[in-house]
Amino acid sequence: MAIGDVYKMTAVFDSSISAKTLTFGIHVRQDQAVWAPQPPMSLFYDWWDAGLGGEPAQKTFHSSDNDLTNIQIRRVQPLEPVLVDSIETFPSAGTGTAATSYSPASATLVSLRTANIGRHYRGRAFLPPPDEADAAGNIVEASAINMAQNFENLRTGLAGVTVGVTLVIFSPANGAWAGAVTPVSSVMVDRRIRTQRRRQSVAVYVTP
Repeated sequence: MAIGDVYKMTAVFDSSISAKTLTFGIHVRQDQAVWAPQPPMSLFYDWWDAGLGGEPAQKTFHSSDNDLTNIQIRRVQPLEPVLVDSIETFPSAGTGTAATSYSPASATLVSLRTANIGRHYRGRAFLPPPDEADAAGNIVEASAINMAQNFENLRTGLAGVTVGVTLVIFSPANGAWAGAVTPVSSVMVDRRIRTQRRRQSVAVYVTP
């Protein structure tokens, strides 16, 4: 472990409707010489289970069909074949109580932006589907703003002294962008309900 190493943290969800597993990951860069993998995973868990900075927990925006069952971390630059599991209490189920029901293939999209322009400097995180929408079929605006602020608080919290990492966009692919690491400077949540990892209509983003 050394300053500048890049790790991928992955949240693992199980859907009781589809009996399938959904995962999404974020990359972090080690910024302190004295560092341990559990603190960033604990903050990631709190983002879901408790909420950060006074915002509602992320799980309040998802139905009980979605269980967070694990958080894992692995060093990806330089790559090593060691996967570390979080010691938090699992599972942690969604607590949303709205009557709306979406396909398990639906998703809540968080867009990760940097100070640079271009698609290589942007990232996406596909969360479980939301538990409600407004009359137009979009995520309720107030809920989307709360989600965006909660994720922003995760971004800033990761850089804290007790955690010591920076949320980044990491390009592991071969070519000119291989190994590029760029700090995330802002986050947005798309109010449109998405399908995991597929392009759709124009986004309706909100910011914290």
